[in-house]
Amino acid sequence: MQQTLHATALEQTAGDILAAVVDAETGVRGYWITRDESYLKPYWDAKQRCDTALNTLDHQRLLLPPPFQFSSMLRLRSLTQEKFEVMELALNAIKASHSEAALASVRGNRGLILMDEIRAVVIDLQELTENFQQTRSEEVTTNAARLTLLTSLGGALVLILAVLAIIIIMRHTREIERARAVLASANADLEQRVLERTQGLARANDELQRYASIVTHDLRAPLVNIMGFMSELESATATFAAYLKQSAPDRADAAIAPVFAAVDEDIPEALQFIRTSMTRMDALINEILKLSRLGRVPLVPRPVAMADLCAECVANLRHRLTDLRADITIIPPLPLPISDEASLRQIMMNLLDNAVKYLDPARPGQIFVRGRGMGRVVIFEIEDNGRGVAPADHERIFELFRRAGKQDQVGEGIGLAHVRTLVRRLGGDIQVISDGHSGTVFRFTIASDLRLSLSPDEKGTVT
Repeated sequence: MQQTLHATALEQTAGDILAAVVDAETGVRGYWITRDESYLKPYWDAKQRCDTALNTLDHQRLLLPPPFQFSSMLRLRSLTQEKFEVMELALNAIKASHSEAALASVRGNRGLILMDEIRAVVIDLQELTENFQQTRSEEVTTNAARLTLLTSLGGALVLILAVLAIIIIMRHTREIERARAVLASANADLEQRVLERTQGLARANDELQRYASIVTHDLRAPLVNIMGFMSELESATATFAAYLKQSAPDRADAAIAPVFAAVDEDIPEALQFIRTSMTRMDALINEILKLSRLGRVPLVPRPVAMADLCAECVANLRHRLTDLRADITIIPPLPLPISDEASLRQIMMNLLDNAVKYLDPARPGQIFVRGRGMGRVVIFEIEDNGRGVAPADHERIFELFRRAGKQDQVGEGIGLAHVRTLVRRLGGDIQVISDGHSGTVFRFTIASDLRLSLSPDEKGTVT
């Protein structure tokens, strides 16, 4: 839709150029007839307007696809300049009272030929713009139809997954009931049988909970894509509706009526259905979207003063540290990587906040931040004397929606998954070192110079 607006502006600019040339020619003719200097003002004004419009046209055509950059468009500047040169020669001849020279300039028909060629270029451009706008309009209509279909398919998929989930839950419920019936009919070794069946039921319940969690996430997966398309469709529909109101013929016209119906009724109704379906899951979906969008956030490699950055993070936690009677020590010197400052601030803030959150209340909290360079990477460590992380959970804590240890702190199991994603975008990785009771060390590496480790696709996002 943005390119359609650019094309319309380019068409208007071309018209301004033609109008300026006509005004200039009128001014020269008026001066020739009257010898009144006031008739030259329209000429000079038109020449200035023409120069400005030509510069604007050069910029506008670069914003549009290749058809707008053909040689016929590029000739518009040379034709216009030559036309003004012809008028300048005639004007100089008139000022020097060389009427015959001025007449000879006019009789040479060069000015007329140039004017015809300028008109032809402008007409070609107008036709090209009209065709381009028609094509864009058809594309918007097609995309609207596709999105409506996608919405319907998404709703159907949600319904199917819900039915499958209910069937599986009912199947597991029947299995649990059968297990309970077996336990009820146990004989002499009832106690041992009860223990075995209880363990089997516990495993079945755990499996059911894990499956329910997975199914819940799978049910939300289609909604993530629908959310993104919904915002784009709302914006595109509003822009397209405004365009239709300005440029479309009578709404009753049979050829255009379906387009008005789609924009005014069908698409808003479909969007409302989507929004209603997503309301109850919005909070968690927002977290998932935040994590999924990390790969599209532009990276800005530049020297990062890690000592200052860490000091800012510590300052943000100062109030909590005072309440917990804990302290964070930054051990100098810290390396100076060329990396994305925003990502590093998020990594450090998450890890320090995590360390403070899981300090052991039985001992004074101590947290240390240190770093060092090692060839093409730099290494940072955040060490605390908190609760620790059990060895069996070292990998689990980096998984999405997974948490480990005592669940007495607020969280969704997203923070460390977020950190790992950020670290890997910066060309490194992260690991945890802990025996499960005497503290934790989070060690992560990143590229010392992010510019050298970006892939070709990622380099396109660097600003």
